[in-house]
Amino acid sequence: MDETWGVAARRMRTWITPDDQPPYRPYIILVLDVTGRRIVGQALEKSAPDAEAIFKVLQQAIRKPSPGGGKGRRPRALLVETPELAEALAPTLAQMGIACDAQELPVADELLRMMSTLMNEGRAEPPGLLAVAGVTPEYVAHLFSVAAAFYRAEPWLHFNSDAPLAIRFPSNAPDEHFVSVLGMGGTEYGIAIYYDWQDFLRLYLQDGNTPEDLLSERGHLTVMFGDPSFLPIDDSEAAERYGWEIAGDDAWPLFMQFHRGGDHVRRPTREELELIEAALLAITRLTGDLAGDARDEDQPFTAQLTLDTFAGEQSATMRYPAGELPLELRSAVKLDWDDGEEDEEEDNLPLPDVRTRDSFMAQFMKDMGIEPYIADSKLARAQELMYEAFETPSAVQRIKLAHKALSISPNCADAWVLLAEEEADTLGRRLEYYRKGVEAGERALGHQCFEEDKGHFWDILETRPYMRARLGVVTTLLELGRTDEAIAECQAMLELNPNDNQGVRYILLGALMDTGRDDEARQLIKQYEGDPSPNWLYTRALLAFRKSGRSKQVDKLLREALKYNKHVPDFLTGRKRIPVQSPDYVTFGGADEAAEYARAHLNDWRRTPGALDWLKEIAS
Repeated sequence: MDETWGVAARRMRTWITPDDQPPYRPYIILVLDVTGRRIVGQALEKSAPDAEAIFKVLQQAIRKPSPGGGKGRRPRALLVETPELAEALAPTLAQMGIACDAQELPVADELLRMMSTLMNEGRAEPPGLLAVAGVTPEYVAHLFSVAAAFYRAEPWLHFNSDAPLAIRFPSNAPDEHFVSVLGMGGTEYGIAIYYDWQDFLRLYLQDGNTPEDLLSERGHLTVMFGDPSFLPIDDSEAAERYGWEIAGDDAWPLFMQFHRGGDHVRRPTREELELIEAALLAITRLTGDLAGDARDEDQPFTAQLTLDTFAGEQSATMRYPAGELPLELRSAVKLDWDDGEEDEEEDNLPLPDVRTRDSFMAQFMKDMGIEPYIADSKLARAQELMYEAFETPSAVQRIKLAHKALSISPNCADAWVLLAEEEADTLGRRLEYYRKGVEAGERALGHQCFEEDKGHFWDILETRPYMRARLGVVTTLLELGRTDEAIAECQAMLELNPNDNQGVRYILLGALMDTGRDDEARQLIKQYEGDPSPNWLYTRALLAFRKSGRSKQVDKLLREALKYNKHVPDFLTGRKRIPVQSPDYVTFGGADEAAEYARAHLNDWRRTPGALDWLKEIAS
């Protein structure tokens, strides 16, 4: 009873991010043994606690203190931080024989800093924009307003991150900078600004062995949009204090600079922020011009602009395209951007390869005495090596087995498929390998097979390596932007195998929608009208809406799609972000399946006037 306790309530400098709920910064109630400088009670609250909530935590601390707080007991006196709280608690505490007084508790701030450091895993908080030399609240207010206007303009509907614009700011500046607009893929939104064309190409081509190799020493500037937990605490607090403009719950702007070396990240200088400001203003202006212009968005242009910057009117010159992109030289190897440490052995273990099922079927047919479709002993030996390769955990060994298979039989299409997947270093080389696989398969199967077995191609085991190579050609052509060629390949594959065991129809549907070939897309959907996937049900509804607008029948089509997968509207309307990485498998009717549909068809909905409003209304 000789102890003095204190009670403090603080908003923590960390974020709680529950699934399917907005993030929030919790308040913590601390009950402290001031004499022994230890915590005897604590609780987290989602909102600022009132006197009743604080008293409940105090009661719990008296009955059963927190671990390390000692035995249950009452203090002699309780210190609180405001006279108002002391006045609210005093009558009840007096009945318990506890005196109550108001006094500052600096020890609570010390303990809170320690707890926040633990919750943030020891990472130091990045400074706020107001810590940057020369940056004032008035300037950041303007910057946030410019960022909000940019976000509302949705420039990612018109500009692709892979096709940057060049900006010269001001117009008489000696050098250009290069700006990528992020957001067309629905995963990340914002801009990235590069000081040098080669800096952009290094990142675009993935020209390096590690993610750090792709960053220049000078670095590049970014504005990224996310929920408030995305920002440094100082920025989110200042935004609330000064009333800075935000375009939406997921549109809080984060201004950063990424560079090679050190921790890779810092806040931009005032001069760099002015360049970001100019780029946001210019792209917002160009987006408005494109929205009211029926011309081809890929048409080259040079625009002279007058920008209303914080410093006053200034000129800028925008140019598109910024440079020539050597797509064939783009890396075919995906670098791992995860900063976490990984088990090297585990990283070498692939998921079970579905192609190994063909080896079981081949062995079963052999055991049953069924003659192979292709009577070529060398090809059979080479294919057996490939079945072995598909089950081998070492990438180096898999590649060795593929080369060995080709040395036995140059007609082994699966060997070229594996080399395309694992040895090809660029998209151009990957396409070359897949095409060699197609040629090998054509030689192995012979002309007669394509004439006589069209319509049930996949049913013949020996056709599958050829079909795998051809599918690789399709996906690589799409990465290279050669969509019309990919469409022709898909259509030919479906003629050979209309049962579509490889899911070619989904790729074809996406390509047809991308190129505005709606009638062909409708025909494809009709051909596979029993398909219950979101690709079919939601796209069928969208195509009907495009053709005739709203009606009872069109609304019915959308409601049928919603019955199958209710999660799709969340990703199409932006209530949820599409994950950066695709999952290895999807759940039928699940959120992961919905995200993958949005990844493929988000822009089809975005570019259809009124479609997203219609979707929101029907889904509500």
